[in-house]
Amino acid sequence: MKGNSVDLKAMINGEPTVDGVPHSSELLCFVDAVLTSPENLDSARQALRQVLTDAAFVDTCATVASFNAVVKVADSTGIPLEDQKAEKTAQLRAELQIDQLRDHGRFGQ
Repeated sequence: MKGNSVDLKAMINGEPTVDGVPHSSELLCFVDAVLTSPENLDSARQALRQVLTDAAFVDTCATVASFNAVVKVADSTGIPLEDQKAEKTAQLRAELQIDQLRDHGRFGQ
């Protein structure tokens, strides 16, 4: 993926795949199941296992779990985004509407 361009808006807009990301459909379904639709977790997990190696599957699970945990800790403790990081990521956060998550919990609400 290094040096490749990826349309991050595709993920936020609910696109079923993201060009340039191998197995993006399975990855997006898995992340959605883990974070918002646990009733779909078994099928999403099985689909992901079909396209990833064991090591890649474990790395994927660890990444999703870690991101989920870090965000929840930061949100629950009220840790603010550092000024330097806020400035450097302002355009990206605006384009992806990331700050809306803080206010509404989900995109597009």
